[in-house]
Amino acid sequence: MRQVVKTSIAGLAMLLTACPAQPSTPSGVGPAVTSKPKRTLDKIPRIPGVGVRKLDAEASELRMSPDGKTATVLVGAAKPRAEHAPPMMRAGELWAVPTGEGKSTKVATGVTNMPGSVFFSADSRWLLAVADFSVLNQYGDLFAKDTTVPESEAVKIGTHVTYMITSPDSRSVAFVEEGVLKLGELPNGPFRQLAGEVTTAEFSPDGEYIYFKRRYSAAGGLLQVKLSDTRATPKKVNDQVGDYVVTKSGTVMYLARRTPGTLTFELFVADPKTLDSKKISDDTTLFAVTSNGQWLAWLEGLNPTATGGTLWYKKMPAGEPIKIGEGVKDFEFTPDSSLLIYRSRFADLRLTGTALEDAKTEKVGELHVLTMATGNDKLIQRRSPNYLMSPDGKFLAYTARIERPEISRHLFLLNLAGGEPVRLQAWLYEYDFTPDSSRLLWRADCIRDGRACTVFMVDVNGVKQTEDGGVTPPKVVAKEMYRFKLSADGSKLMTTYAHTMDEMFDVSVADLATMQTRVIDQFVSLPVAFADKNGGTVAYVVDEKGRRGVYVAN
Repeated sequence: MRQVVKTSIAGLAMLLTACPAQPSTPSGVGPAVTSKPKRTLDKIPRIPGVGVRKLDAEASELRMSPDGKTATVLVGAAKPRAEHAPPMMRAGELWAVPTGEGKSTKVATGVTNMPGSVFFSADSRWLLAVADFSVLNQYGDLFAKDTTVPESEAVKIGTHVTYMITSPDSRSVAFVEEGVLKLGELPNGPFRQLAGEVTTAEFSPDGEYIYFKRRYSAAGGLLQVKLSDTRATPKKVNDQVGDYVVTKSGTVMYLARRTPGTLTFELFVADPKTLDSKKISDDTTLFAVTSNGQWLAWLEGLNPTATGGTLWYKKMPAGEPIKIGEGVKDFEFTPDSSLLIYRSRFADLRLTGTALEDAKTEKVGELHVLTMATGNDKLIQRRSPNYLMSPDGKFLAYTARIERPEISRHLFLLNLAGGEPVRLQAWLYEYDFTPDSSRLLWRADCIRDGRACTVFMVDVNGVKQTEDGGVTPPKVVAKEMYRFKLSADGSKLMTTYAHTMDEMFDVSVADLATMQTRVIDQFVSLPVAFADKNGGTVAYVVDEKGRRGVYVAN
């Protein structure tokens, strides 16, 4: 699921509404709206849930496999007793819950909710988990479970593991065990040793090579191993390497320091066959490449205290570097590789009002669109806090800070093929495109400090500015909702209603074609996940006494 873009000046909303902030309030803005009376728990109408309980346990941290056939949860999760554990870290028993037929099974114990602890292969068959995790040593035992056999037991394949990744074809796994990179077929190997002093690794998209980075104590080098070789023969790409990317064509682009003490990086492009590297820049911090590998963009001169760097781009492989602009901090190519979206000349603008004197500011920048074929650079919006491209790269949604007659936040939609931006909404929280890029949804008209909002929707090809300065009226798809999520095909909309007396939610799913809505369940903990592309199956965790567990609703 693509991440929903959120606005970021909640403090201004609180000033305008004169409501105190709550710990669970999301970031966002909204006009002054009279709050409705709160409902107590005993007055909440009870609606029978449509889900089937697949696991009777106190569960949390719900995650879903790419194919939606297996959900994972932590049972009995609690903060580790070890010192220096991150405040948000929780550890418990990892359970695999099939969303179809089959029984739920325990995979391993001592699994955390931190990134990299639980991992699915690309085809969703293999569930990998780092168990019995040591906060002090930052390692654990690696287990693999075949999700196509729900009742099968997980197989332990490594100890003291710090990193893992599966191959593009999902047949093999590479993991770092006590600093040694090992590779073998799932689940039983055999696992051959490729190199020592390793931190991370990555397969090339074609599965022909594996690249890995060594610890900085071992020169921080980036090395390559050809997987078809009978004996592992690592070949060095370069030393003191930072970020790197292996494109679909196999080209390696990476940042490297001249010496260990150098703060800045040089940008290189390497041929995967010969590993010959060509230097592109002497002072680079960020870079991006188009999906077809035809264009490369990078920033020069950016540091943590700077207002931004100089943005450059070039046509690959032999084009000359072209300077775009100064003061740039973020940029990305459209999926079709035809445009470069970037923001420059950032400013931290103070939010007015005596209640916000404790360093309440928002960061805004000038939003630009560069056409790669012509080099035409167009300024779209000054003082833009955030933006979002549609998945097909044909539309751009963005917010703008409006200063007069008073400070406000507006949502705009722009057809990147041509035309003028259309203003859709004054004041809003998050916004998102449907996965097929046909519609744009957003939350606005909020009460309860952003916990109860109206969800609006427009057809991106049908919305137009009217002669009187208005806009094609958006469709209201939900009211008094907290968050929304779209199914993979964009046909279903999941919404959550936030309770007033606890941190639980009621969950509903609406069909965007018919606008028919069905309540799935109540007293649910976030997150909630669709388990199929068309939104016909939902997995969720109930946290109500007497009904706790993991449920699946069809």
